[in-house]
Amino acid sequence: MNRTFSAVFAFLMLAGSWPSTSSANEPFVHHDIIVKFDPRTRQIDVTDLITFGLRNEISFRLANWMRVVHAKAGTEKVFPLRDQGVWRISVSDRSFEKLTLNLTGKVPPLPTSSASTERRGAVAGLEGSYLPGFVAWLADTGDEWVKFRLRVEVPMSQRAIATGSLTDEAHDSSSYRATFVADHHSELPSLFVGPYTVKESRVGKVRLRTYFHEEVASFGDHYLVTANQYIEEFSTQIGEYPFDGFYIISSPLPVGLGFPYLTYVGRVIVPLSFMRGRSLAHEVLHNWWGNGVAIDYARGNWAEGLTTYMADYSLAAADGQRAAREIRLGWLRDYAALPMSRDLPLIDFTSKKHESSQVIGYNKAAFIFHMLRNELDDALFADGLRLFWNRHKFKLAGWPEIQDAFEGVSGRNLDWFFKQWLHRTGAPKIELVKATIKNSGTVLVTLRQSKPSYRLTVPVDLNTTAGHFQHLVRLDVLEDTFELSGTVKPLGVSVDPAFDVFRRLLLGESPTILRDVTLAKKVTSMVLSVDNGFQEAAKRLTHRILNESNITPGVLEHAPTDGPVLVIGKAEAISSFMHQIGSLRIPEQVKLGTAAAWVTRAAGGHPILFIRAADVEALEGLIRPLPHYGRQSYVVFDGRQLIIKGIWPTGSNPLRMRFSD
Repeated sequence: MNRTFSAVFAFLMLAGSWPSTSSANEPFVHHDIIVKFDPRTRQIDVTDLITFGLRNEISFRLANWMRVVHAKAGTEKVFPLRDQGVWRISVSDRSFEKLTLNLTGKVPPLPTSSASTERRGAVAGLEGSYLPGFVAWLADTGDEWVKFRLRVEVPMSQRAIATGSLTDEAHDSSSYRATFVADHHSELPSLFVGPYTVKESRVGKVRLRTYFHEEVASFGDHYLVTANQYIEEFSTQIGEYPFDGFYIISSPLPVGLGFPYLTYVGRVIVPLSFMRGRSLAHEVLHNWWGNGVAIDYARGNWAEGLTTYMADYSLAAADGQRAAREIRLGWLRDYAALPMSRDLPLIDFTSKKHESSQVIGYNKAAFIFHMLRNELDDALFADGLRLFWNRHKFKLAGWPEIQDAFEGVSGRNLDWFFKQWLHRTGAPKIELVKATIKNSGTVLVTLRQSKPSYRLTVPVDLNTTAGHFQHLVRLDVLEDTFELSGTVKPLGVSVDPAFDVFRRLLLGESPTILRDVTLAKKVTSMVLSVDNGFQEAAKRLTHRILNESNITPGVLEHAPTDGPVLVIGKAEAISSFMHQIGSLRIPEQVKLGTAAAWVTRAAGGHPILFIRAADVEALEGLIRPLPHYGRQSYVVFDGRQLIIKGIWPTGSNPLRMRFSD
């Protein structure tokens, strides 16, 4: 699933591509919109009364499938001119503060192939219609924020939802009508229409609704109960839920998108347990982080990391310390698989464009919030979040505002923390140089970090005959020695055993995983089959996991000796290829099922990802699920059902040392 696509980001970036005509002193631009839309014909007709401060010129962007039928500046009819995709209206002899536009168009049709469902533009059809605000199905004046009132009419068999407060709805034998209002800063409204069954409940003043297709409507009650729980939980942690509604909408497209007030989720995803759990929590929380407090992209996207930490990670951590440790270790494994050429400073992350950007913008950012919480304490961290929320609700905010909030509650200068983690590329590597017993119960531990040095708080566990004792040491130079005092016989030491520091894993800590290949910038890909159908399925799978479709049919004359490699084929062909490059064999763990993927390292050390499929159908069955298992070393499927997954064992841990008798 495409994790939350930021509609706010797309709107701001597109709107920001040409200058706004508004002044900072002008009031919010207000749109009073009437929409009539028929999904059967895909015909949409719009009347939009736009109110703004006095101007004598206005420009706006409009989707190329929409056109202006009539326009009035005040009460005077005007004729917009289009230049390079931007419409302009100029009245030289007077100013006006209202513009009325009559627009019409035909929304593009729903895609017919799975390959085209990644598109994020507007689409329409009887199974569902999606008109995000950033595509400019309304006049996008380039203003940073707007307010709006949207009245929409659709055929009776359909229901319409927009990114605003539902103030009224009605229907008769021929049509359904609803009104949505945003009286606070907002992006241009997005509109969703479909043949939905509607279920509703309330959490205080908050209206919860599911708009689901008939085949998944039975899941509505579960989603309402779960969303209710998340809203109450996050309201306690942060502050009152910022809107009066939250809507969960099923989509005919295999997407997972977040917008103010709602989330838009593929109907094939709705029944899945991960969507009903952590992913739903993630989408609910975005109404605080990203929608309630909007992201100042010029100063970095903090919202994905904070949402990942407070939703996905916190739900996993609720299962215990071991589960939380596994999440952090997974983040570090992802980072270990990230090529240096794809790394970037966190301050430069804006949105997820590739799986590699998720490693930085989601995982690393979440890890930084974890370290900040450890640097302060649970109470101060919670206070900082609430202060940040109270200061910036319905405002733009960036990383500096987050730093200000945590400095405000702690009374500490945290400039060193945010500078090293936001503005640097990379991560420190920590080594255990030596550990010796000074005397009974006291141990000297020498740690070294890679250049440039970070200011780190490193947990060091002292294992004794009386149990484990954790010490926190401050490593802020390249190498330092620390004295760990105790009263009983020491047995050994372990450095950062719970993976509480964002760092580069050492050999022996990190096994080979699928992402060692899927995150690589340049991969040699080949399909070991002459069957055209198998080759086409292999190309689609390659595009899905590598974002490219270049794949060589057959075995290369000289098998690659360096760089990541992807090999797709049937068991016999893969077995022959493995023998050719180094007497390798298919592991026993991946011989079951109709398809499997596993990664190994060739003699030269470069990773090779093998994908075995019994036939074309089995290979196609991997296209959707396989990208979600990048942290595994091997996965086995029977049809589309995962039956086995696992991580290859690692060697001895270089950050642990046992003392001999």
